[in-house]
Amino acid sequence: MVNHPARHRLKQCLKYHQLGSHRGRVELHSTLSAVIYRYITPPQVQSSYQARLNLIEDFLQGFYIEALNAFRRENQLPAGYSPRSMLELAEYMAFTERYGKRRIPLAGRRSQQLIILRAQTFSQQQPPETAVDIEQAAEGATGESDNNRNMAPVQQVREQMVAQENEPAEDSLAAQSFVS
Repeated sequence: MVNHPARHRLKQCLKYHQLGSHRGRVELHSTLSAVIYRYITPPQVQSSYQARLNLIEDFLQGFYIEALNAFRRENQLPAGYSPRSMLELAEYMAFTERYGKRRIPLAGRRSQQLIILRAQTFSQQQPPETAVDIEQAAEGATGESDNNRNMAPVQQVREQMVAQENEPAEDSLAAQSFVS
């Protein structure tokens, strides 16, 4: 007879296998997004819903890489291992869900899920939002009398917009390996 934790792992793996590659990824992404949604934005920042979703996407891309590295480590797989078959992908997705939900002991007999701790740390590391007039950023400064200190955020937005235009249409390797 299979013990309870092993049965649960098997059920999770089977669920992701039955969902298939695309639907399984959507399910995992939705599950993890729901867990971290309220923790991903620092309380002092009033972000829009779309800004929060963007932060969640950024966070989860890094988390998927962390989970893949943990999957490799815990299963003694080579450093370059990547799931190739549907079964391997289902195993990785089931592992990623369990990995994120692992309880980490904290002081005072408390514990927290690993993904929540990571999301809180990620949110605390985000720079404070800076209000920038997008039209001004796109068109450039209107006069030399502008304060250089106030122009720094505008210049950063301009540089980011130019960098995005010059990037290839393909997503990053991390996004390709999991999300696509």
